[in-house]
Amino acid sequence: MNILIRLEQHILPLLCFAAALNALLPPVIVSLKTMDLTDSLITGFGHSHVIWLCLVVAMKLAYQTRNQNKAIHPGTGLLLLMASLLLVIPSATLSWLICITLALFWRYQKDSTSDAQLAAVILIAIAVRDPVCQSFLHLFAEQILAFDAWISSMILILINNPATVSGNTVTLAGGINDGHSLLILTGCSAFTNLSLALLLWFTFTLYHQQHFLRQDYLRAVLLVSLILTLNGTRLAMMAIDESWYHLLHEGHSQEVLEFLTIVIALIGIRRSSHHENTTDTQHPVDRVDHRPV
Repeated sequence: MNILIRLEQHILPLLCFAAALNALLPPVIVSLKTMDLTDSLITGFGHSHVIWLCLVVAMKLAYQTRNQNKAIHPGTGLLLLMASLLLVIPSATLSWLICITLALFWRYQKDSTSDAQLAAVILIAIAVRDPVCQSFLHLFAEQILAFDAWISSMILILINNPATVSGNTVTLAGGINDGHSLLILTGCSAFTNLSLALLLWFTFTLYHQQHFLRQDYLRAVLLVSLILTLNGTRLAMMAIDESWYHLLHEGHSQEVLEFLTIVIALIGIRRSSHHENTTDTQHPVDRVDHRPV
């Protein structure tokens, strides 16, 4: 009987995480079918390692949530039953929508704890990142890729390799590789890595500080600058000649780039003291109580 009561109390967060895992499942299955276990682990089972890290943080926050000893309202139970049935449909998009809906409901429950609120906010951020990122790349691909090309051309000039830019193409304008061109496509854009870095920074900053401080926005600007510089340097080196292109575009180069992205994002996280947390300006992601860091 106690097990049933505890299950009823935690059914909402359990369904939130079930929806998220259901959305992540198809690439995981493909990865396990096409690669051995080691390669699957290295490549994140078809997803960025950032997604798994943020999901673990959300789970940890949910696990820390205090028991509320409250039964579910019949109306809420009906909503959860419908969500459970919809998860049977094999659609990642639908699963993410269910995750967002349930997480919003969890976040704004009148009696939800601060840890539960943060877990729900992180789940929502995980769920919306990919569709928002893909929508921007689809609607503004020309401008985003042209900006990537411009950054790489500036870096080439800094290392004494002048280049010209035409749309999303970078062409060397001198030296032994004069005329060598690099066509930048959406898969090589800094936008995706930037969205992952900001998601990781957002998640760990909330976990450590429970809210944003004024200084954190400056760190976010620095984080964006470093990610753009990192990706621009990679593209610039790939534009120099084919040997650099193959070195930085093939094998596990993407995993190395992701590792550097994670390092940069973690460096941008500030571990503030309790005094600083309680005296500085808070972000609208409000907290009910505060845990000492």
